[in-house]
Formats: sequence, C-alpha cells, structure tokens
Amino acid sequence: MSSESRQARPTASGFPRPDSTDPRHGASSPPRVARVAGRASAGWIPNQHGAWAMLAVPIAAGLTLGSDGSHYAPFLAACCVLGYFAFHATSQWLKSAPVRRGRYRPAMLAYTALALGVGLIALVLGGWTLLHWLPPVVALLVPALWLAQHRNERALLGGALTTAAACLITVILAYRSPAALVADWPEAQTALLLAVTLFGYFFGTVLHVKSLIRERGNPRIEGASTAWHLGWTALSVPLWGWFPGLIWAAIFAATTIRTVALARRARRGPVRPLTIGLIEIALSTLVLAGVLVTTSN
Repeated sequence: MSSESRQARPTASGFPRPDSTDPRHGASSPPRVARVAGRASAGWIPNQHGAWAMLAVPIAAGLTLGSDGSHYAPFLAACCVLGYFAFHATSQWLKSAPVRRGRYRPAMLAYTALALGVGLIALVLGGWTLLHWLPPVVALLVPALWLAQHRNERALLGGALTTAAACLITVILAYRSPAALVADWPEAQTALLLAVTLFGYFFGTVLHVKSLIRERGNPRIEGASTAWHLGWTALSVPLWGWFPGLIWAAIFAATTIRTVALARRARRGPVRPLTIGLIEIALSTLVLAGVLVTTSN
C-alpha cells in the first residue's frame, strides 16, 4: 500500500487521519496529544467533564454563603477538589483488572496525599469540628466506590450518590459542622435549600445526558428526565417563595425545554456530545447566576 493511500485512510469520525510527518500538522502534535491522553487514561485527569460544573457551582455557593472572613474555607474547597480527583483515580483503580491497577496507583496516592495535606490545613484553621461532616460524606462515597469496583459506577444510583456528595459541599463550606447548621436555624434554610436545588439541577442533568447517550431510545429514562425537570419547575416557588422561587422556576423551565427539545432530536439520530456539553455550560452558568442572586437576598 502506498504512502498516499495510508494518509487518506479515514478515522472512525470519517475524517482523514493526519500524518505526523506532514508539516501542515506539525511533528510534535501527535506526541503531545498522546501525553495528554496518557495522563487521562492513568487517572490524573478526570474524563467526566460534567463533574467540573458539579464541583464549581456548589463550591461557589458555599463560599458565598460562608463569606465571613473564614480563612479555612478556600483550603477546604481545594480539599474537596483534590478529593474528587482522588475519588476518580480510586474508582479507576478499583474497577481495573489487578494487572492494570498499577497504572492508576500513582494518581490515586498523590491526590489522596494532597487532599489530606490541604484538609489538615483547613482543620488547623477552621477547627476539628469540620470532621463532623465526614460521616455523611463517607456514607455517600463508599457505596459509590463499591459500584465502581463492580463496574457499575454509571448506574443511576451511582450518579445520585456522587451528585449528592458534590451538592453537600455547599453546606460544608457554609457551616463548620452539622451542629453549627442547626444552631443557625432558620437562617440555615438557605444553604440547605441551595444544596437540594443544586441536586435537583445536576441529577436532572445526569438523567438528561443518560437519556441522550447510554440510554438513547429508552422511553422510561426519557420520561423520567422530563418528569424530573417538570417537577422541579413546579416545586421552585413552594420551596423558595415568590422572588427566588420564580428565578429557579425560570431556570428549571429552561432545563425542561432543553430536555424535551434534545430528546426529540435524539429520536432522529445521535446528538453530538459537543452540542450537549455546550448547552450544559450555558445552563450551568445560568444556575450559578441563580445561586448568586439567591444568596444576595
């Protein structure tokens, strides 16, 4: 086979595969891509891109609610991010065959050590009562790791567990302990409502994406996704009251429109992940704006 025919061979996407010796593509591009892919496949870079928003929005909400000059909060937020990285690498390690686990061990150990180190700084600055948040966090993440070990981490239960753990960050950053949250009642209702509302949005996204990709064509998942978003649209005013409730109702109405529109599009054929991702970025930005408006009142 000639070199021309090798260069013209299409990839799975239908586009020709670039030749690393072609000056138009640059000789160093393929190795650079390979290095990034290698780090991702070794557990250093999480490949679940939706998790970034699922971390960023609750962290922003918690830091806004707890903006009382607490020096420990940024360190605790960094601990949560590093903890997610450690959780991802550990999930990869658990679900891999024993002969392949070694590739994930460096990322798992490094991120765990970093999370513990930064967490220790947060404890010194914020007090040891922060450890009282460990039981609910462990109760959510241990079953999720068990699902990962059984290669079932993408089950709806796994999505619900990890989403709940991420949204709990809002309350953890706002209050040093569960006792502090109870002592600040009823003002603490805002933090709890935000955490629950963020769970409503992000778990709805889990259902939505699953209905478009892994469960495309499954009427039960599609119906559950639509019903979930409609339910949260209706619940927003009863939960929040008029002004913040109308804001959240408008946000959930937008997510409902997105869900119905893309579900209809998916019946005609696959929806590009890039399209799904760009819409989610826009909606996550809208949710973040809702958080900021809600916490400013």
